[in-house]
Amino acid sequence: MTTNKITSIKSLLQELECGTGLDGYLGLMHNLRLSKEDVLPFCTWNNQHYTRNLIAKTSQFELIVMCWEPGQSSPIHSYNNEQGWMYVIDGKLNINHYFESFGEAKMQYYKDVQLHKGAFLYVNDYLGFHSAINATQLRTISLHLHAGPVEKWKVYDPKSDAYFITNTRIDQDYQTK
Repeated sequence: MTTNKITSIKSLLQELECGTGLDGYLGLMHNLRLSKEDVLPFCTWNNQHYTRNLIAKTSQFELIVMCWEPGQSSPIHSYNNEQGWMYVIDGKLNINHYFESFGEAKMQYYKDVQLHKGAFLYVNDYLGFHSAINATQLRTISLHLHAGPVEKWKVYDPKSDAYFITNTRIDQDYQTK
């Protein structure tokens, strides 16, 4: 893996295809310097829900650009024991973290992390469930890297206080370009 800054989707895909190297995905995320202009060809927008735009998917990883209108949020979900990284390309995301309470049936909120442009965050099931929200008045674009594609999701519905597992995307199918 290179120690050079990764400034394009093309160079990011080349790095991913070479394998994670000694520094792993974390080292790769530290070297990301993607611009909004570089990912715009992968962006689609929807006023009803955020969009997931697939860039690449292999047996080792999947790379997705997500586009968020103001106020849009994801459900509270896990990654089915896969690892993931979120990187904000433009805008800002709030990531809310939750854990399953063993004494109660309800999901418990425990912290909020704000991701600004150029920042990234690691998430996995051992850290609990999470949801993301664009709490700004502007559009946000984020890049999501999953080590091992996420094929099943455990989703918590706070209205019914129930969990469900789905083998479909937690919001809608991918948009592809």
